[in-house]
Amino acid sequence: MKRIVFAAIVLLTFACSPKKQDGFVINGTIKDLKQKEAYLVTYKDGMAVKLDSSSVDTLKGTFILKGKVETPDLMYITFSDDSEIELFIENSTITVTGDSVQNARITGSVSNDLYTSYKEKRDSVEQSFKSQEAEYDSVLVKYKAARKAGKDAEAKSYYEQMAKIEEAPEAAMREFNLNFIKNHPSSYVAPAVLWNELAWGMDAPEMEPLVNAFDTTIGNSSYITRLKDRIEILKKVAVGSQAPDFTMNDSLGNPHTLSSYYGKVLLVDFWASWCGPCRRENPNIVAVYKQFHKKGFDILGVSFDKNKASWTKAILDDKLTWNHVSDLQGWGNAAGKLYGIRSIPSNMLLDEKGTIIAKNLMGDDLTNKLKELLK
Repeated sequence: MKRIVFAAIVLLTFACSPKKQDGFVINGTIKDLKQKEAYLVTYKDGMAVKLDSSSVDTLKGTFILKGKVETPDLMYITFSDDSEIELFIENSTITVTGDSVQNARITGSVSNDLYTSYKEKRDSVEQSFKSQEAEYDSVLVKYKAARKAGKDAEAKSYYEQMAKIEEAPEAAMREFNLNFIKNHPSSYVAPAVLWNELAWGMDAPEMEPLVNAFDTTIGNSSYITRLKDRIEILKKVAVGSQAPDFTMNDSLGNPHTLSSYYGKVLLVDFWASWCGPCRRENPNIVAVYKQFHKKGFDILGVSFDKNKASWTKAILDDKLTWNHVSDLQGWGNAAGKLYGIRSIPSNMLLDEKGTIIAKNLMGDDLTNKLKELLK
């Protein structure tokens, strides 16, 4: 089923890059560009970070941006009207030209050439499942109508249909990305693709062999460092491990410590008010809470919201009657980092002693597991 995924926005270089230079220069010429400023932006924990800026000659549509990268990085040239140009930066002279921001052409970056090729092939795979996308959207409309009308059983049926529709496209995209990674072990592209496209949904045993297969010539990739760090985090929250403890405040500022909930089977549910898949899963969680709460089941909701009002409104609207905490840091949520959460909805099921016994149980899988545990 669909999830909201945080891709710490990064990607590429190629093993046989052109002659290196000390830093990069981006020379831009965009016809009829009327924005007065251009910004070079990267992202950290989902937050935009401006690295450089340039005045735009609005008569010629020209701008110049400069900097230096340790390894090739995916960045954005942004403008005040929220339009942007996505490109991979490496230490070279890069030229950006076009008759509009949307049709910009980038030359001078081998990394970007490879990224463009990868993206075109990826888009081709997605395009082959266009009919499924239309079918999914059609069922989604019916799902929302059923939920609004309070027809829970009907809504659940539509939810299951959506999950089924997604199976083939998700499997095809996963296979495409895995093949790309395995076929490019000496390319900086491969660890970046792994990080952005697959790592968010992998556990350590699946990811580690892929990382170990990368050639030592790209060992300085920042993405390999991130992947290795993530593997270590995931090992600490593997099934069978003791859940790392944390304390976080509820909407009234009262602290809640995870370990204070031990003694019951506990679902630690990571979600957010702005996450559509999370909101679609919430009716199922409400149902299992009603069914199993008196038998020894509890939930602690951990929100990736930034806006307190939106968070508390979603709790009321979705009738989430258990306890909720958030530090209102979005993808920078401290508990989310501790558990290596890079997509939502996600959850951890803990036994009475705080041992992780299952992860990411959705729909009937969660219900069936609780029936097994709380007979």
